[in-house]
Amino acid sequence: MTHSDPLTATVGITGLDAGPNPHPGIATALALRADPRFRGRIVGLTYDPMINGAFAGDVLDAVALVPWPGDPEAWHLRALRQARERHGIDLALPCLDSEVPTYARLAGALRDAGIATLLPSEEAVKRRFKWNLPELCRRTRVDTPKTTVLYDAEQIHPLGGWSWPVYVKGALAGAEIAADTEEADYLFRSLAARWGYPVLLQERRSGVEYLLAGVSRRGADVTAFVAVKKARTTAAGKATAAVTVVDERLEAIGRRILDELDWRGPFELEFLHDFATGRFLLIEINARFPAWISFAPHVGQPLATDAVEIALGGVVPSRPRPEAGIHFVRTDRVTTGSVTAAAAIDAAIAAQHATGRKGTE
Repeated sequence: MTHSDPLTATVGITGLDAGPNPHPGIATALALRADPRFRGRIVGLTYDPMINGAFAGDVLDAVALVPWPGDPEAWHLRALRQARERHGIDLALPCLDSEVPTYARLAGALRDAGIATLLPSEEAVKRRFKWNLPELCRRTRVDTPKTTVLYDAEQIHPLGGWSWPVYVKGALAGAEIAADTEEADYLFRSLAARWGYPVLLQERRSGVEYLLAGVSRRGADVTAFVAVKKARTTAAGKATAAVTVVDERLEAIGRRILDELDWRGPFELEFLHDFATGRFLLIEINARFPAWISFAPHVGQPLATDAVEIALGGVVPSRPRPEAGIHFVRTDRVTTGSVTAAAAIDAAIAAQHATGRKGTE
Protein backbone atom coordinates (compact mmCIF):
# COMPACT_ATOMS: atom_id res chain seq x y z
CA MET A 1 0.00 0.00 0.00
CA THR A 2 1.34 3.41 -0.94
CA HIS A 3 0.69 6.93 0.32
CA SER A 4 1.48 10.15 -1.53
CA ASP A 5 3.51 11.33 1.47
CA PRO A 6 3.96 8.77 4.28
CA LEU A 7 5.30 11.46 6.58
CA THR A 8 1.87 13.14 6.63
CA ALA A 9 -0.08 9.91 7.26
CA THR A 10 -2.43 9.24 10.16
CA VAL A 11 -1.05 6.42 12.30
CA GLY A 12 -3.09 4.29 14.71
CA ILE A 13 -1.04 3.05 17.68
CA THR A 14 -2.06 0.54 20.36
CA GLY A 15 -0.48 -0.29 23.73
CA LEU A 16 -1.20 2.94 25.61
CA ASP A 17 -0.65 1.83 29.21
CA ALA A 18 2.19 4.01 30.47
CA GLY A 19 2.31 2.63 34.02
CA PRO A 20 5.20 1.01 35.95
CA ASN A 21 5.48 -1.73 33.30
CA PRO A 22 4.75 0.47 30.30
CA HIS A 23 3.39 -0.68 26.97
CA PRO A 24 5.34 0.61 23.95
CA GLY A 25 2.51 2.67 22.40
CA ILE A 26 3.18 6.07 23.95
CA ALA A 27 6.93 5.58 23.45
CA THR A 28 6.27 4.84 19.76
CA ALA A 29 4.15 7.99 19.49
CA LEU A 30 6.89 10.01 21.21
CA ALA A 31 9.44 8.55 18.77
CA LEU A 32 7.35 9.83 15.85
CA ARG A 33 6.95 13.25 17.48
CA ALA A 34 10.71 13.43 18.04
CA ASP A 35 11.32 13.19 14.28
CA PRO A 36 10.78 16.67 12.76
CA ARG A 37 10.11 15.07 9.37
CA PHE A 38 6.92 13.42 10.64
CA ARG A 39 4.01 15.79 10.10
CA GLY A 40 1.15 13.32 10.39
CA ARG A 41 -1.48 12.63 13.00
CA ILE A 42 -1.42 9.94 15.70
CA VAL A 43 -4.56 8.17 16.89
CA GLY A 44 -4.35 6.15 20.09
CA LEU A 45 -6.18 2.82 19.86
CA THR A 46 -7.11 1.72 23.38
CA TYR A 47 -9.03 -1.27 24.73
CA ASP A 48 -9.63 0.58 28.01
CA PRO A 49 -10.79 4.22 27.90
CA MET A 50 -9.28 4.89 31.33
CA ILE A 51 -5.72 3.78 30.52
CA ASN A 52 -3.39 6.65 31.37
CA GLY A 53 -1.82 6.91 27.91
CA ALA A 54 -5.24 7.65 26.42
CA PHE A 55 -5.02 11.04 28.15
CA ALA A 56 -1.70 12.00 26.51
CA GLY A 57 -3.25 14.84 24.55
CA ASP A 58 0.12 16.44 23.88
CA VAL A 59 1.17 13.30 21.97
CA LEU A 60 -2.07 11.89 20.54
CA ASP A 61 -4.40 13.77 18.20
CA ALA A 62 -7.37 11.50 18.93
CA VAL A 63 -8.30 8.30 20.76
CA ALA A 64 -10.47 5.44 19.50
CA LEU A 65 -11.78 2.40 21.35
CA VAL A 66 -10.74 -1.05 20.10
CA PRO A 67 -11.42 -4.55 21.52
CA TRP A 68 -9.26 -6.36 24.05
CA PRO A 69 -6.38 -8.34 22.48
CA GLY A 70 -8.13 -11.70 22.99
CA ASP A 71 -11.48 -10.63 21.53
CA PRO A 72 -12.80 -12.05 18.21
CA GLU A 73 -11.02 -10.88 15.08
CA ALA A 74 -14.29 -9.61 13.60
CA TRP A 75 -14.56 -7.11 16.47
CA HIS A 76 -11.04 -5.85 15.83
CA LEU A 77 -11.69 -5.47 12.12
CA ARG A 78 -14.91 -3.56 12.73
CA ALA A 79 -13.25 -1.22 15.24
CA LEU A 80 -10.32 -0.50 12.92
CA ARG A 81 -12.65 0.19 10.00
CA GLN A 82 -14.52 2.65 12.23
CA ALA A 83 -11.22 4.29 13.17
CA ARG A 84 -10.49 4.61 9.46
CA GLU A 85 -13.87 6.23 8.83
CA ARG A 86 -13.83 8.57 11.83
CA HIS A 87 -10.16 9.47 12.10
CA GLY A 88 -8.71 8.60 8.71
CA ILE A 89 -6.03 6.20 9.94
CA ASP A 90 -3.74 5.10 7.11
CA LEU A 91 -1.63 2.67 9.11
CA ALA A 92 -2.15 0.48 12.18
CA LEU A 93 0.91 -0.20 14.35
CA PRO A 94 0.12 -2.81 17.04
CA CYS A 95 2.43 -2.36 20.02
CA LEU A 96 1.44 -5.41 22.07
CA ASP A 97 2.75 -8.90 21.34
CA SER A 98 -0.69 -10.33 22.12
CA GLU A 99 -2.22 -8.27 19.30
CA VAL A 100 0.30 -9.03 16.56
CA PRO A 101 -1.06 -12.50 15.61
CA THR A 102 -4.57 -11.03 15.21
CA TYR A 103 -3.35 -8.11 13.12
CA ALA A 104 -1.22 -10.46 11.00
CA ARG A 105 -4.29 -12.57 10.17
CA LEU A 106 -6.29 -9.42 9.41
CA ALA A 107 -3.60 -7.80 7.24
CA GLY A 108 -5.39 -8.56 3.97
CA ALA A 109 -8.79 -7.36 5.21
CA LEU A 110 -7.20 -4.22 6.65
CA ARG A 111 -5.48 -3.51 3.35
CA ASP A 112 -8.84 -3.81 1.59
CA ALA A 113 -10.21 -1.28 4.10
CA GLY A 114 -7.43 1.17 3.28
CA ILE A 115 -5.33 0.48 6.38
CA ALA A 116 -1.70 -0.47 5.89
CA THR A 117 0.31 -2.68 8.25
CA LEU A 118 3.95 -3.69 8.63
CA LEU A 119 3.84 -7.16 10.10
CA PRO A 120 5.55 -10.54 9.99
CA SER A 121 3.60 -13.52 8.71
CA GLU A 122 1.43 -15.44 11.13
CA GLU A 123 3.86 -18.37 10.83
CA ALA A 124 6.81 -16.15 11.77
CA VAL A 125 4.90 -14.82 14.76
CA LYS A 126 4.26 -18.36 15.99
CA ARG A 127 7.86 -19.47 15.50
CA ARG A 128 9.08 -16.74 17.87
CA PHE A 129 6.72 -17.77 20.68
CA LYS A 130 8.70 -18.51 23.84
CA TRP A 131 7.98 -22.23 23.71
CA ASN A 132 9.27 -22.43 20.12
CA LEU A 133 12.55 -20.60 20.75
CA PRO A 134 14.64 -23.74 21.38
CA GLU A 135 13.80 -25.06 17.89
CA LEU A 136 14.40 -21.67 16.27
CA CYS A 137 17.75 -21.41 18.04
CA ARG A 138 18.70 -24.93 16.92
CA ARG A 139 17.99 -23.99 13.29
CA THR A 140 19.93 -20.72 13.49
CA ARG A 141 22.82 -22.02 15.63
CA VAL A 142 22.04 -19.51 18.37
CA ASP A 143 22.48 -20.28 22.07
CA THR A 144 19.50 -20.15 24.43
CA PRO A 145 19.07 -21.22 28.06
CA LYS A 146 17.88 -24.76 28.75
CA THR A 147 14.07 -24.68 28.61
CA THR A 148 11.28 -27.16 29.26
CA VAL A 149 7.71 -26.59 28.07
CA LEU A 150 5.03 -27.69 30.54
CA TYR A 151 1.27 -28.11 30.19
CA ASP A 152 0.59 -29.66 33.61
CA ALA A 153 2.03 -28.83 37.04
CA GLU A 154 2.46 -32.56 37.65
CA GLN A 155 5.22 -32.55 35.01
CA ILE A 156 7.43 -30.53 37.34
CA HIS A 157 8.00 -33.08 40.09
CA PRO A 158 9.63 -35.89 38.07
CA LEU A 159 12.00 -33.47 36.27
CA GLY A 160 15.65 -34.34 36.69
CA GLY A 161 18.91 -32.67 35.75
CA TRP A 162 17.89 -29.19 36.88
CA SER A 163 19.87 -26.94 39.20
CA TRP A 164 17.64 -24.76 41.34
CA PRO A 165 16.61 -21.95 41.40
CA VAL A 166 15.02 -21.69 37.93
CA TYR A 167 12.77 -19.26 36.11
CA VAL A 168 9.09 -20.08 35.65
CA LYS A 169 7.70 -18.09 32.72
CA GLY A 170 4.19 -17.42 31.46
CA ALA A 171 3.15 -18.01 27.87
CA LEU A 172 2.78 -14.31 27.04
CA ALA A 173 4.42 -12.52 29.95
CA GLY A 174 5.57 -12.94 33.51
CA ALA A 175 8.71 -14.53 34.91
CA GLU A 176 9.29 -15.61 38.52
CA ILE A 177 12.14 -17.40 40.26
CA ALA A 178 11.37 -20.75 41.89
CA ALA A 179 13.72 -22.11 44.58
CA ASP A 180 12.42 -25.70 44.39
CA THR A 181 9.76 -27.93 42.85
CA GLU A 182 7.08 -26.87 45.35
CA GLU A 183 7.54 -23.20 44.54
CA ALA A 184 7.66 -24.01 40.83
CA ASP A 185 4.36 -25.87 41.20
CA TYR A 186 2.74 -22.81 42.80
CA LEU A 187 4.13 -20.41 40.20
CA PHE A 188 3.07 -22.72 37.38
CA ARG A 189 -0.55 -22.57 38.51
CA SER A 190 -0.42 -18.81 39.08
CA LEU A 191 1.09 -18.00 35.67
CA ALA A 192 -1.15 -20.47 33.83
CA ALA A 193 -4.24 -18.89 35.41
CA ARG A 194 -3.15 -15.45 34.21
CA TRP A 195 -1.51 -16.11 30.86
CA GLY A 196 -2.70 -19.55 29.78
CA TYR A 197 -0.63 -22.52 28.60
CA PRO A 198 2.08 -23.57 28.19
CA VAL A 199 4.28 -22.53 31.11
CA LEU A 200 8.06 -22.67 30.75
CA LEU A 201 10.82 -23.74 33.10
CA GLN A 202 14.11 -22.09 32.16
CA GLU A 203 17.54 -22.40 33.71
CA ARG A 204 18.86 -19.35 35.48
CA ARG A 205 22.10 -18.04 34.03
CA SER A 206 24.22 -15.17 35.31
CA GLY A 207 25.01 -12.35 32.92
CA VAL A 208 24.14 -8.93 31.54
CA GLU A 209 21.06 -8.37 29.42
CA TYR A 210 21.25 -6.81 25.96
CA LEU A 211 18.44 -5.59 23.70
CA LEU A 212 18.52 -5.30 19.92
CA ALA A 213 15.77 -3.28 18.23
CA GLY A 214 15.01 -2.26 14.67
CA VAL A 215 12.70 -2.43 11.68
CA SER A 216 13.04 -5.03 8.94
CA ARG A 217 11.93 -4.48 5.38
CA ARG A 218 12.12 -8.26 4.98
CA GLY A 219 14.31 -10.82 6.69
CA ALA A 220 17.73 -9.45 7.64
CA ASP A 221 17.22 -6.28 5.55
CA VAL A 222 17.01 -3.76 8.40
CA THR A 223 17.20 0.02 8.25
CA ALA A 224 19.44 0.03 11.32
CA PHE A 225 20.06 -1.79 14.59
CA VAL A 226 19.95 -0.05 17.95
CA ALA A 227 21.67 -2.21 20.56
CA VAL A 228 21.67 -1.36 24.25
CA LYS A 229 22.95 -2.93 27.45
CA LYS A 230 20.65 -2.74 30.46
CA ALA A 231 22.07 -0.66 33.28
CA ARG A 232 19.09 -0.56 35.64
CA THR A 233 15.85 -2.54 35.71
CA THR A 234 12.52 -2.67 37.50
CA ALA A 235 11.51 -5.60 39.69
CA ALA A 236 9.90 -7.06 36.55
CA GLY A 237 13.21 -6.83 34.70
CA LYS A 238 12.23 -3.90 32.45
CA ALA A 239 15.02 -1.49 31.53
CA THR A 240 14.79 1.91 33.20
CA ALA A 241 18.32 2.80 32.14
CA ALA A 242 20.53 1.45 29.37
CA VAL A 243 23.51 2.42 27.26
CA THR A 244 24.17 1.92 23.54
CA VAL A 245 26.73 -0.69 22.53
CA VAL A 246 28.38 -1.74 19.31
CA ASP A 247 28.90 -5.48 19.02
CA GLU A 248 29.08 -7.09 15.59
CA ARG A 249 28.51 -10.55 17.09
CA LEU A 250 25.15 -9.43 18.45
CA GLU A 251 24.11 -7.95 15.12
CA ALA A 252 25.20 -11.09 13.24
CA ILE A 253 23.04 -13.24 15.53
CA GLY A 254 20.13 -10.86 15.03
CA ARG A 255 20.46 -11.07 11.25
CA ARG A 256 20.47 -14.88 11.32
CA ILE A 257 17.28 -14.94 13.36
CA LEU A 258 15.47 -12.32 11.25
CA ASP A 259 16.51 -14.06 8.04
CA GLU A 260 15.31 -17.46 9.27
CA LEU A 261 11.92 -15.96 10.23
CA ASP A 262 11.67 -13.87 7.04
CA TRP A 263 10.69 -11.10 9.44
CA ARG A 264 8.87 -7.94 8.40
CA GLY A 265 8.28 -4.98 10.67
CA PRO A 266 9.42 -3.83 14.11
CA PHE A 267 11.23 -6.18 16.50
CA GLU A 268 13.13 -6.39 19.76
CA LEU A 269 15.47 -9.29 20.45
CA GLU A 270 16.44 -9.90 24.09
CA PHE A 271 19.76 -11.54 24.96
CA LEU A 272 21.76 -12.51 28.03
CA HIS A 273 25.54 -12.20 27.76
CA ASP A 274 26.48 -15.23 29.82
CA PHE A 275 29.27 -14.66 32.36
CA ALA A 276 30.32 -18.33 32.32
CA THR A 277 30.70 -18.79 28.56
CA GLY A 278 30.98 -15.24 27.19
CA ARG A 279 28.27 -16.10 24.65
CA PHE A 280 25.01 -14.36 23.85
CA LEU A 281 21.92 -16.39 24.74
CA LEU A 282 18.60 -15.54 23.08
CA ILE A 283 15.93 -15.02 25.75
CA GLU A 284 12.94 -13.62 23.88
CA ILE A 285 11.74 -12.12 20.57
CA ASN A 286 9.19 -9.32 20.75
CA ALA A 287 7.13 -8.72 17.63
CA ARG A 288 6.86 -4.95 18.17
CA PHE A 289 8.83 -1.92 19.22
CA PRO A 290 10.21 -1.90 22.79
CA ALA A 291 8.95 0.52 25.43
CA TRP A 292 12.28 2.38 25.19
CA ILE A 293 11.87 3.12 21.45
CA SER A 294 11.46 6.87 22.09
CA PHE A 295 15.21 6.85 22.75
CA ALA A 296 16.08 5.74 19.19
CA PRO A 297 15.54 9.10 17.39
CA HIS A 298 17.89 10.77 19.85
CA VAL A 299 20.75 8.54 18.64
CA GLY A 300 19.98 9.18 14.97
CA GLN A 301 17.69 6.20 14.42
CA PRO A 302 14.07 7.24 13.68
CA LEU A 303 12.86 3.63 13.71
CA ALA A 304 9.19 4.46 14.24
CA THR A 305 9.26 6.80 11.23
CA ASP A 306 11.03 4.05 9.24
CA ALA A 307 8.11 1.72 9.96
CA VAL A 308 5.58 4.30 8.77
CA GLU A 309 7.50 5.01 5.57
CA ILE A 310 8.10 1.35 4.69
CA ALA A 311 4.49 0.35 5.39
CA LEU A 312 3.18 3.13 3.14
CA GLY A 313 5.52 2.50 0.22
CA GLY A 314 8.32 4.92 1.03
CA VAL A 315 12.00 4.22 0.49
CA VAL A 316 14.17 4.25 3.61
CA PRO A 317 17.96 4.10 3.27
CA SER A 318 20.02 2.00 5.63
CA ARG A 319 21.95 3.98 8.24
CA PRO A 320 25.11 3.35 10.25
CA ARG A 321 24.65 2.12 13.80
CA PRO A 322 24.67 4.67 16.63
CA GLU A 323 27.91 5.17 18.51
CA ALA A 324 28.48 3.33 21.77
CA GLY A 325 28.15 4.94 25.19
CA ILE A 326 24.93 6.96 24.82
CA HIS A 327 22.52 6.27 27.65
CA PHE A 328 18.87 6.75 28.45
CA VAL A 329 17.10 6.93 31.81
CA ARG A 330 13.32 6.71 32.11
CA THR A 331 11.63 9.36 34.22
CA ASP A 332 8.04 10.04 35.26
CA ARG A 333 5.93 12.06 32.87
CA VAL A 334 2.78 13.93 33.93
CA THR A 335 0.08 14.76 31.39
CA THR A 336 -2.76 17.18 32.00
CA GLY A 337 -6.23 16.72 30.54
CA SER A 338 -9.24 18.83 29.62
CA VAL A 339 -13.01 18.74 29.79
CA THR A 340 -13.02 17.92 26.07
CA ALA A 341 -10.84 14.86 26.63
CA ALA A 342 -13.03 13.71 29.52
CA ALA A 343 -16.14 14.07 27.36
CA ALA A 344 -14.53 11.95 24.65
CA ILE A 345 -13.76 9.23 27.20
CA ASP A 346 -17.35 9.33 28.48
CA ALA A 347 -18.62 8.95 24.93
CA ALA A 348 -16.30 5.97 24.37
CA ILE A 349 -17.58 4.28 27.53
CA ALA A 350 -21.16 4.86 26.44
CA ALA A 351 -20.42 3.35 23.05
CA GLN A 352 -18.76 0.39 24.73
CA HIS A 353 -21.85 -0.35 26.81
CA ALA A 354 -24.13 0.19 23.83
CA THR A 355 -22.36 -2.59 21.93
CA GLY A 356 -22.50 -4.94 24.90
CA ARG A 357 -18.79 -4.84 25.76
CA LYS A 358 -18.14 -5.33 29.46
CA GLY A 359 -14.62 -3.95 29.41
CA THR A 360 -13.04 -7.00 31.06
CA GLU A 361 -9.97 -8.89 29.93
